[in-house]
Amino acid sequence: MVQAKDLPVEIWRECSTYVGQEDLAILSSASRFLREICIPSLFESITYRPKYLGRLSRGQSMVKQAQQLCELVSNHAIGSAVRKCRLLATLGRTIWKTSDEAKAVYCVFLQGFIEALSEFSNLREIEIELENDTHLFELLLVLAKLPRLESATFHHLHFNRPLVEESLIPCLRLRNLVLKGGYDTIPTFHPEALQYFHLIK
Repeated sequence: MVQAKDLPVEIWRECSTYVGQEDLAILSSASRFLREICIPSLFESITYRPKYLGRLSRGQSMVKQAQQLCELVSNHAIGSAVRKCRLLATLGRTIWKTSDEAKAVYCVFLQGFIEALSEFSNLREIEIELENDTHLFELLLVLAKLPRLESATFHHLHFNRPLVEESLIPCLRLRNLVLKGGYDTIPTFHPEALQYFHLIK
């Protein structure tokens, strides 16, 4: 009887690239061998879109999502498989202005995401949409340490805070940088913030 391991790993991985995400998830649960085969395709691109729905229990679940992400990518095979990451994390103007609880939960969530992001050692492309730029500097510090990052897209962030300590200036070496406006605004730069990026050919 022919077994899965009788075929070269490279053939299995090539086959996995033709399978949809839902089927990959099912296939990866069949055995440890197939899970290792499926991980590169299953986690190559991830989109993280947390929701806060206004109740404490939901807010705590948002924090739990960040904790689960940290636990997930602590598996080196998973963290190193991620090539593209999208973080779409906005609460909306009304919630942000009226709910201190939402702000607190949101900050804890972002801290968890930033911790997890440092495990994406092979990340090539990232897209970020945040409620404001409160944690932007910490995020840039982590991104600057990712050796293979080539492309970054930021939505409605202004980069309008001057740097405090010159020794902590993050410098992202990128081939592609996209700054998108939002809420009827356009991205703006504080002059010193230009030091955050170095575009390469």
